[in-house]
Amino acid sequence: MLISLYDFAGGSGHFLTEGIDLINQIKENTNNNWIAENIYGIEKDYRLARVSKISLFMNGAGSGNIIFGDGLDNHKSKGIENNSFDILVANPPYSVRAFKSHLNLKENDFELTESISNEGSEIEVLFVERISQLLKPNGIAAVILPSPILSNTSNSYVGARDEILKNFKIKAISQFADKTFAATNTNTVILFLQKYNEPPKYFKIIEDTVQAVFNNEKTAEWMDNEILEDYLEHIGVEKNLYLEFIEEARDYTDLLENNYFKMYVDDFKSSTELRNLQGRSSFKNQSESEQKENVNNIFYSNIKEVEKEKIFYFALVREQETVVVKSPTTATGQYDFLGYQWSNRKGSEGIRIRNLGGRLYDPKDRNSDKHIAPIIRNAFNNNIVDIDDSLEEFINIIQTRNMLDFEREKFDKGISLIKREVIKIKSKYTVKKIKEINELSIIRGVTYPKNKESLNITSNIVLTADNITLHNILDIKKEIYIEDDYELPAEKQLLKNDIFICFSSGSLKHIGKMAFIYENLKKYAGGFMGIIRLGSIEEILPKYLFLVLSSNKIDQQIKSIALGGNIKNISSDFENIKIPVPPIEVQKEIISECEKIEEKYETTRMKIEDYQSQIQKIFEDLEVIKNDGGGYKLSDTNVFSLSIGKRVLQSELTEKGIPVYSANVFEPMGNIDKALIESFETDYIVWGIDGDWMVNIFEKGYEFYPTDHCGYMTIDDSKINPRYMTYVLEKAGKSVGFSRSHRASIDRVKSITINVPNIKKQNEEMGKVIKLEKEIKNLEKNQIDLNSEISKVLNSYLQ
Repeated sequence: MLISLYDFAGGSGHFLTEGIDLINQIKENTNNNWIAENIYGIEKDYRLARVSKISLFMNGAGSGNIIFGDGLDNHKSKGIENNSFDILVANPPYSVRAFKSHLNLKENDFELTESISNEGSEIEVLFVERISQLLKPNGIAAVILPSPILSNTSNSYVGARDEILKNFKIKAISQFADKTFAATNTNTVILFLQKYNEPPKYFKIIEDTVQAVFNNEKTAEWMDNEILEDYLEHIGVEKNLYLEFIEEARDYTDLLENNYFKMYVDDFKSSTELRNLQGRSSFKNQSESEQKENVNNIFYSNIKEVEKEKIFYFALVREQETVVVKSPTTATGQYDFLGYQWSNRKGSEGIRIRNLGGRLYDPKDRNSDKHIAPIIRNAFNNNIVDIDDSLEEFINIIQTRNMLDFEREKFDKGISLIKREVIKIKSKYTVKKIKEINELSIIRGVTYPKNKESLNITSNIVLTADNITLHNILDIKKEIYIEDDYELPAEKQLLKNDIFICFSSGSLKHIGKMAFIYENLKKYAGGFMGIIRLGSIEEILPKYLFLVLSSNKIDQQIKSIALGGNIKNISSDFENIKIPVPPIEVQKEIISECEKIEEKYETTRMKIEDYQSQIQKIFEDLEVIKNDGGGYKLSDTNVFSLSIGKRVLQSELTEKGIPVYSANVFEPMGNIDKALIESFETDYIVWGIDGDWMVNIFEKGYEFYPTDHCGYMTIDDSKINPRYMTYVLEKAGKSVGFSRSHRASIDRVKSITINVPNIKKQNEEMGKVIKLEKEIKNLEKNQIDLNSEISKVLNSYLQ
């Protein structure tokens, strides 16, 4: 008997026609007699349903069943009912606002509808529940869903993950970035699922195990002990202590001695539930022993429910492995990975094939070990093969239990695709989590309405990560002013001995950047930032804490917990970062040695800044010199030659070649293996036509390719020094107001008029600039790597 295939959001029928073709290949089928009883699709849009029917007909599969109707409903008279299908493939709709009011299901209902508000848009969670309804035992599914299905903490998404974990083995998850689909920039995942063989339902067996553990009725033949011991090893808790927890044999505060239970105790102590209890007169009238018993009862009742849930899901996935596939995030990388790109060019709209199958599959060899599809297929056969070197950057094999976070006081069943690097902190001294340090506060930065920002200087000054160098030094260059009548919280002002840290960013290189605050600044930490503040220095010194947090090893820890898509975030897990805590005297010795290194680094840095200031002064002094060199309009073709580059498609970029510059004239967007400019025997001045205003100079001999977002010019250097012209053009452009909204087009640049000193004076002064720039390069070349040197000192003391 042939397998049955169903698409509950059929669209134009593409999944079905591809599925039919593949089944025929595998079965070596010469006719389609089997299709009438085994191929089903449903589509709510009448026009698409007709297209789908025609598509099957054109592919010789006209007997396939295409139903005009709601994919969330059963259609029993047409063969669509629960537990009916072997394979389900679909790309269901998502983010449909207020869809509940339009649901009109006649033969089906959903548990998850209760967790969705009337204005909710998360229709995709119902399609997740629908998968478990439709598939037969051992049935398999491949369904495209938005990435938040794995991590969003709203009740409906948590419920959807509950459906997945209780009913399916997660065989593989493929994560795709924003270039995958033309009509949306949404990041998506494909879930490859296999339903448990039932009856009985597998999760019901696990429920019995959890109940046995908490009733102390464990049975060896049902693996109760094995599951418990595996779980305890995973969370790092001794069995005797855990059994005492189950038996409620200790006062809850005694559990503080264990790091795992400490998180529960700390959370409970600060809970509203405890405060409300302690504020009741009935509680105050109780004896001390009665109060203690009452509080313990509430603590254990709450926490045991969380632990039951954790063990339940741990037991479900503990022996599973999941293939995790992650698409590159750069546009070029995605096109190579997918094998296609979308074109919006008029007359050529649609998919443009670059390399059929990309890294995903080989159209000529379905078993190719250089492609991803066979690896996912083998996962369904419990045969996860070695990954070819060419695929290692895209694929990880992760124990499914490591994709769930069991080490937080709240358990939301979030599924992480990050293969977390376990960075062990070894030290001869005590190692503690940040949250275990006495009187340490983590304060999030200020948020404020955008319309409260001021163009004028105010006393409300907010700092962002732009003011911290990559070597963790505070270098204030960008201040955001907030209107004085808007009150910012005083506790978020940067004080002496604070650590100013970046908790969130779109760039991983900024995550964890931090600076030590040596004096009260009267400035506030910005919204993506945070403050680490010590209320006591009996256990740890603020400067030592900064040094150890900014060391290479701890920075690795910090980077490893950065979660999120476009915006990475570490704030939720930062408190679990582990650091060594030596005696105060040892901390003082470490600080003393590290400050010598900082002084050496700072001396060089200040020299560089001094030279940069000298360069700036040279340019400024030239401006006030009598303009005896004359005035020039940039449209003067006797002096200036202005041009614009040509459009460069992503498909034209290569690994090797000459660098391509677009609106960002300081960082190339890639390379290209052809030339636009014939000769590079002169200096070129380049500027970004749109985007932030930027001007740069490429010295003679430097080959480059400008795009249609990059302007370039040559000048008569007998009248104007090119390096000086670069400075003059940048300043003139700022004065004109060139920006993203006011493009620096050729015509607008040509309308600029400049005045310059005589060429002899220009050349003399630019000669000084060149010498100073050489000094800066030498200093930068010989500058110590501050973070690495500090890390060496810390290692010598702590290991």
